[in-house]
Amino acid sequence: MVFTRGDLFTHLTDVLVNPVNTVGKADKGLALEFKNRYPGNYATYRAACKAGKLKPGRLLITENRDAAGERIIVNFATQANWRLKSRLPWIATGLDELREYLLANPTRSVSLPALGCTPGGLPWEDVKAIIQEKLSGLSNSIFIFQPTSVLPNTLAPVPIAIGTPLKHGSAMLLQSLINYERSGLPVTPFVAHKLVYFLKRMGGPFGANVTFVNSAHGPAAPAVATVLKRLNNHYFTGLTSDDFSPLQFMNETYPYVRQFTDQQLSKPQQQMLEDVMKLIKGHESVFRLELLATVHLIRYHYKQDIFSQTVEFARGWLQRTSEEISAEDVAGAFGRLDRFAGKLTF
Repeated sequence: MVFTRGDLFTHLTDVLVNPVNTVGKADKGLALEFKNRYPGNYATYRAACKAGKLKPGRLLITENRDAAGERIIVNFATQANWRLKSRLPWIATGLDELREYLLANPTRSVSLPALGCTPGGLPWEDVKAIIQEKLSGLSNSIFIFQPTSVLPNTLAPVPIAIGTPLKHGSAMLLQSLINYERSGLPVTPFVAHKLVYFLKRMGGPFGANVTFVNSAHGPAAPAVATVLKRLNNHYFTGLTSDDFSPLQFMNETYPYVRQFTDQQLSKPQQQMLEDVMKLIKGHESVFRLELLATVHLIRYHYKQDIFSQTVEFARGWLQRTSEEISAEDVAGAFGRLDRFAGKLTF
């Protein structure tokens, strides 16, 4: 559970929570933004209100699609009427229902605004306490957007070190890790090596010193480990000598890196971040990710696509048996990489 700030829609989570009333009115603020972005969701919500099916403290869940892909919208009724204030019991009831939904969908990440605070008028500290109580202990990645009234108006930079600005490569590494976190799996140094590997093969801003070699867990580069050490305790904590030890982002990291990504990275670099996530979708687990990167490194290193040799090389490099890495596993990695042949270097 992460308390953050900024634009809820820029977080590419699976689930977006939309605070609504039960009369179907959405003419300003966050409600209007949801209405404009997801007209199909608004039509369903409006119809439910007209039919009297949506009550305060209840949820209406719809499936939608936008530029980021499939999105689940949870319409959370925090007000009976847009003219009336929200009530804490309604927030608690709705969060109980949301918890049940997330328990049934443990891999889905969610973005949650300050329920009932604006325009509902509830004190943020009271709402925050209920959110912490009701949504604690879930495996989902949950991002809670605090009201702007309790946050600074300016975004102070978070330096890597005194006098050292964030570089494009480091920003791409951080943003790709943040994007990966939304898969619901832990962010680790292992993941960082694989994401930078693919970003470099797509033409990312990583110099000749970022050189990858094979290891028992797929491609790794000493330069990536060095960068992680520089970022540790400034953007995240938890870095140890164990490549599978989870990293924990600091709250300020999310909006700061997003701002840097939007304002400083080129459009092709921003597209690379999207392409990497599309490439690894369905291959986010440790085994799938290390195999996908390893198969690409083998094809890149030997400049050939002899399938039987790739299978044997993969087993040897990863020190796994034929039972652990089947020909079907390698074929799956081949197929995924081939679909991105126009973006990856082979």
